[in-house]
Amino acid sequence: MKANFERFGNVQPATSTVTNIDYNAKLTDADLEDGNSHSKYRLLPEGEYDFYVDDVQLKQSKAGNNMVEIMAAVLPEDGGSEVLVRDYIVLTNNGIWKAAQFHKSIGLFEQAKTKGMDWNACYKKNGRLKLRHRVYDGKEYNEVASYLPLAKPAVE
Repeated sequence: MKANFERFGNVQPATSTVTNIDYNAKLTDADLEDGNSHSKYRLLPEGEYDFYVDDVQLKQSKAGNNMVEIMAAVLPEDGGSEVLVRDYIVLTNNGIWKAAQFHKSIGLFEQAKTKGMDWNACYKKNGRLKLRHRVYDGKEYNEVASYLPLAKPAVE
């Protein structure tokens, strides 16, 4: 029996803004200065940003509490490439406020009030957040300070 993979269509190469550089290309002084400007984990200035939910993972905290890991793709105001910021929402009575803020920001708060939190529905939703810096092990990182309500509520 022969498999017919043609019914699945043709594979298309992923579109990318990354430029392929020749192995023997000449380097410039500007190449040194631009090293971190394209990193998906570069430090952004503190402030408010639009984001979309890039990934959601259900986990357990070290203390054994239910926890949700959010990977927020933050969109810089200057139109530069997105920056990924990992945030943890611990589902306890002391941390539920952050889950409420998050759902309000992405337009799913009313649904979460009536049907419960549906973390699968959060994927690729847009929201707004306030970013701050934190220092860990001598290095500065982006951190979600809070989630902000959208200026115009998302359609549910």
